[in-house]
Amino acid sequence: MLGNTIWYLAARALGVERLRPFIRKHGRWLTITWPEVERAQHWFGLHGWYFVLLGRLIPTIRSLVSIPAGLLKMRFRTFFIASTIGTAAWTAVLAAAGYKMGEHVSEVNRYLGPASNAILVVLVAAYVWRLATHKSEPEAER
Repeated sequence: MLGNTIWYLAARALGVERLRPFIRKHGRWLTITWPEVERAQHWFGLHGWYFVLLGRLIPTIRSLVSIPAGLLKMRFRTFFIASTIGTAAWTAVLAAAGYKMGEHVSEVNRYLGPASNAILVVLVAAYVWRLATHKSEPEAER
């Protein structure tokens, strides 16, 4: 939780508005436009609690979820409670899985390694697809 809090506070200090020039200039590679950021702010205001809580349960996402929460200025108390519950649930799942696996670690690793690689391939493919289909922000909206 210390790391989660540090990332949240750093992102909150930065603030999303400071990213506007960067997003406008490099949005193509980030595959995001400023109007999409504004929509995300609205969505996060409504569903941020669930995003943080469930994000803590998803590998890769769990490491990054503090950043949008801080950038979009989610209330610290809400962030901390949702993060704590999500982190506790993730830890409980890992502990239970470890207990159940016992001495069958090599069997589990036989499936977990390919599954992890498959997730990575899906993430890279999704980024490449988004990059290929990304529409830049019209000049009038800049």
